[in-house]
Amino acid sequence: MAKTKKEDEIKLDIDKDQIVKEIKKEAKDELLEEVKRKIDYESKKSLENAEKKIYKYKNFAIFKRDILILLFLGVIIYETKILYDNDLLFKESKKNDAPIVDKVENNNKEDEKEPEVVKDLAWYKENYGYLYTNIKTNLEDTYYLYKKSIKVEEIDNTVKLNMAYQLLDDKKVEGSVISIEGNKIKDAYKKIFGDIEFKAENFKDNCIQFIYNKDTDTYMAIDTTCKSNENSLVTDIINISEKDNTLVIEVVAGTLKDKKLSNMDGVKIKDNYNNNLDEVKDKLSKYEFIYEKVEDEYYLKEIKKK
Repeated sequence: MAKTKKEDEIKLDIDKDQIVKEIKKEAKDELLEEVKRKIDYESKKSLENAEKKIYKYKNFAIFKRDILILLFLGVIIYETKILYDNDLLFKESKKNDAPIVDKVENNNKEDEKEPEVVKDLAWYKENYGYLYTNIKTNLEDTYYLYKKSIKVEEIDNTVKLNMAYQLLDDKKVEGSVISIEGNKIKDAYKKIFGDIEFKAENFKDNCIQFIYNKDTDTYMAIDTTCKSNENSLVTDIINISEKDNTLVIEVVAGTLKDKKLSNMDGVKIKDNYNNNLDEVKDKLSKYEFIYEKVEDEYYLKEIKKK
């Protein structure tokens, strides 16, 4: 049976729709494929870039680590060299293996030794001069000490007590009353005389009379204004020597009144004395203050007039 024109048109429309569907499908597939390829390409590229960055960072980290290691090794080498140069490293080995270095080291130690002490008069004055300057009395007792040769045992006890009193700095004064603890006088006494027997009793310092109270172990006196003595004592240490347990301090002494200098026997030496002792030393009276060492301390034993 022959097909009609209408049937042919219907068939043509169906074929057309089918073709359009197939074209769309093929286009969609191609588009998807293209998108997939694009995504794969971009992903691969991004991955490669990321890998490059990671590799670059890794290389930098490795480089930084290597630099730090080199710096650390440099510090160790430098400090090791300093220790070695200063004989603080392998010191025992250097002693055994390098005798020349030992010799230099010993020489350096000798160079580092303190200079030998020169025991001249200045040295003795600095170290032992106080022994003589501790011999302080009033002028009346001074004449007593310098009048002739005398041993400590022969010195009047009241004079020795006054010598001890002169060493005290903390004398207690309340109003016009002076009071001193007995043990303070006794301690000062022992600084000068050592184990020479101490006897507490009354004594004088110029016109001030100290009364000893046995019950309270206290010396007390009225602080009286004394008439000043116009004479003054002039002394100087001219030599100090020591031998075994004996120390000898040689001094010259004289008296000064109205600028007139005399020796201790009253013989006038110089008018208008100008405090230049060097030019008159040989004319002054000469003495030896002799001290004996007991347990590393020196104590007065005798005064010799020359």
